[in-house]
Amino acid sequence: VGLDLLHEPHRRASHRCGAAGGWLSMGGLFWGGALNGAVGTLLLKEAKQPIAFKTTAGGEIAKVQDHDGKMVPDFDKKNCPYSAMHRGVFSIAKGMLRKPVPLTKNGMPTELKDVVHDCTGVASEEGGFPFCAAFATTFQKQFRPCNPKNVGVVYAVGPLGRNNKAEGEGPVDPEREKHVFKEPKVFLEKIFDTGFNIMQAVVAHNERFPGEEIEVLRVPVVAGGTFINPKVQPAQVALALLWGLNAADQKAGVEVEMMPGAAVEEAVTKYNDTATPPMTTRDAAWERAFGSVG
Repeated sequence: VGLDLLHEPHRRASHRCGAAGGWLSMGGLFWGGALNGAVGTLLLKEAKQPIAFKTTAGGEIAKVQDHDGKMVPDFDKKNCPYSAMHRGVFSIAKGMLRKPVPLTKNGMPTELKDVVHDCTGVASEEGGFPFCAAFATTFQKQFRPCNPKNVGVVYAVGPLGRNNKAEGEGPVDPEREKHVFKEPKVFLEKIFDTGFNIMQAVVAHNERFPGEEIEVLRVPVVAGGTFINPKVQPAQVALALLWGLNAADQKAGVEVEMMPGAAVEEAVTKYNDTATPPMTTRDAAWERAFGSVG
């Protein structure tokens, strides 16, 4: 079950199963996960992609103990070609805020030139930090996992609502505390920006590659768990994200599916009950929804 934004005025949301056309998953294929975890494992095993896991003598993914004692895949972040590619895009995008930036083949790491069809990034934060940035990557057909309609993945850097790190990322860096969006309303505004940037990257891809459009975008509740601001509810994050996605796709060309769950159900109801979704975080609908937050 996912959330599908239908092609109607204001694109009312409803639940559906399955999808047609090209599928692009946000954060990772099949409902999220970072490259150092489930999604990276999938891309390595099912699509033979160059994911930077360390392996055992028998060819299995090696495990290492995380800072909290959990056994996680041993991921070589410094030599990850996707990380290098995203840094390359971001180095340009941070100087062209809110504008989609495609990476040329010449700018891609050697390991990805035959794997990646396109990578488009969008950044929106002043100061050169990647929060709210999004990178839409599509794969060449022979490197798509499980189904040829799994055309790619979006990687996004959600805002920090608290200074946490995801599983496998190592101990929390105290220096990151200064980058936490502690004001709940500002945090939700950054969620909106993240959604807007995600969809802007996808729409830009579709405009550049007619006939190869991404038709379905699968999205988790970005920054709605480990990194959520403690004064914000997951349903509020989901709604702010949906409104950001909607604001960047006024032609209603991309359907959106979201992970099922109570927070999404509540957000879908509020989305459907909003006659005119906000196009910015200063619109009346936004103020009504989040004016009393915090």
